[in-house]
Amino acid sequence: MLVLIKWIESFHTLNDVNILKCVPIILEKLLQILGIKVDRNEVGYLAKRQLDHFLKEFNDEQRDIEWDTSIIGVLTKVLGSARKEVDSIAFEALIWLKSFISFFEEDFNLAVQEEEDF
Repeated sequence: MLVLIKWIESFHTLNDVNILKCVPIILEKLLQILGIKVDRNEVGYLAKRQLDHFLKEFNDEQRDIEWDTSIIGVLTKVLGSARKEVDSIAFEALIWLKSFISFFEEDFNLAVQEEEDF
């Protein structure tokens, strides 16, 4: 768990690497880390910090519909397997889902506009 977070932190320091491309692969694991009770203060906090960092970067980064759809798929899977009660995993996944539905709408409208202009 901590290894994944340290790996992500290392990649954030490299200018040549776009770690956002890896988010669909690691997002589910980062969300699961939020629900782990052992050492939660350290590991959960670091996972939440990385998730917040990624979400801010996605807000600033050039996205596309395929990327948005991929992440929405991961979030839907996480929410589908969440327990009945709202926990930190489901709550964070819902925050991300809300953001990515907005991102998808923006990116879709941009793609339609570009198609019309072309």
